[in-house]
Amino acid sequence: MGMRVALTGATGFVGAQILLQLLARGDDVKALVRSGSSLKVSSHDNLEIVTGSLEDTHALDHLVDGCDAVIHCAGATFADNDAGFFTVNEQGSHNVAHAAMVAGVRQFVHVSSLAAREPQLSAYAASKAKAEEAVKSLLHDDVWTIIRPPAVYGPGDEATAPLIEALTKSKAILPGTSEQRVSLIYVDDLAQLLVQMTGGAGSGKVTEPDDGRKGGYSWNDMAEIAGKVHGRKVAMSHLPRWLVAVVAQFAMLGLRKVVASLKMLSPGKVNELYHHDWVCRDGGKVLGWKAQTGFETGFANTLNWLIETGRLPASAAGVKSSNE
Repeated sequence: MGMRVALTGATGFVGAQILLQLLARGDDVKALVRSGSSLKVSSHDNLEIVTGSLEDTHALDHLVDGCDAVIHCAGATFADNDAGFFTVNEQGSHNVAHAAMVAGVRQFVHVSSLAAREPQLSAYAASKAKAEEAVKSLLHDDVWTIIRPPAVYGPGDEATAPLIEALTKSKAILPGTSEQRVSLIYVDDLAQLLVQMTGGAGSGKVTEPDDGRKGGYSWNDMAEIAGKVHGRKVAMSHLPRWLVAVVAQFAMLGLRKVVASLKMLSPGKVNELYHHDWVCRDGGKVLGWKAQTGFETGFANTLNWLIETGRLPASAAGVKSSNE
């Protein structure tokens, strides 16, 4: 017999995969969905859709009622202003955790971000750190577990699609620096970890999982791996920080309203893009879980998705995806 799990963020990139894996495990799932939004799983015998938002305390009470565990995956990666991040990420997390506390939920898995480790960088990072504090302040240590994913990518993710596209070109021009190192995690692996976290007590720990690559990746590492996949050498160069900062200022003045690719760009995002260390501290083996997908396979899978959806020509891929 499966568990009864409440899930927020089920319409998002990571949340959709969590939902699929929970249902595949045989769990009964209650998913919070905003009015007007829809799930990739339109109907399922084990799925109950709860219409509401993170601000709707009545919907949240219904969401967690009778549940064994909560996976709180909803959050804002973009906001019109700094306050918007705190409304969704901090206050929203407080609302969900409070509802779980009142309902006596035994386990609360909170999906944070590696950015929470550096709250001084941006309003987004600060709001994620405050969200973690809210969860810790409301729930006992044997109830909560906090997961801080690094950059999450895979088929279906529009946020990282430009990176994958850039790495198919003979010369990739991206923000950042040659000295940066970043950890990555493939969406299926992250979802598997989060689902696996439900089924026992909370750890009372903050965990930073990745794909198992010790020390993370440099941009040149990613370019070399991408070139191996599609059979073409990729030369990497970086946009100077001052130029990206100028574009961010224009974006804040209204340019991002008419240029969709600038939607997420802000001075805080520039700080994140040029931060030198986004390497996870816990690696690819966490509490009995091990990541299964390295960047070579993950890049190939995502590249094939971009080709299948018409974003890139078939000539962009040199090989088919495969399991490592």
